[in-house]
Amino acid sequence: MKINYSFTKLSLVVLASIMSLTACSFLYFYRSINELPGMQWEKKSVQTFEVIIEKDIVLDGIFVIRHVYGFSYPEIKVSYKLSKDGEDLENRTMTVPIKDQHGDYVGEGSVDLWDVNYPFFENVQFEPGTYVFQFSHEMQRDPLPLIMDVGLILEKE
Repeated sequence: MKINYSFTKLSLVVLASIMSLTACSFLYFYRSINELPGMQWEKKSVQTFEVIIEKDIVLDGIFVIRHVYGFSYPEIKVSYKLSKDGEDLENRTMTVPIKDQHGDYVGEGSVDLWDVNYPFFENVQFEPGTYVFQFSHEMQRDPLPLIMDVGLILEKE
């Protein structure tokens, strides 16, 4: 009996590709990253993420910043606003650490890029509706240099 190995190999490659493309969607309820032009975050550049929730769910929220090595500030003050179906729910400022007390970058680094995932809420119950998450920086310097991306991750409990 002769087995067609080329078909088997092709099937495995296709299966592996599908699994790798969908794996991230299993890890998160929502994940979106906005690239900032010129690696600069302007105060007027409010980063907005619209999330449609179809049924009651408990979520954790993670604010994401990707910066380039050489970013000099130990932290970034970020304004956070949440609304649901056009009604404001929350508006606050949070301090996102970029460096630790020794001056070393926090987060995950790879060559010159650093990813900081900052949890800003846990175990929050969301009801069905359209939610809008907005982030802007509150730093003195404008634009804020060496910031590549800003994002939002929502994880299921």
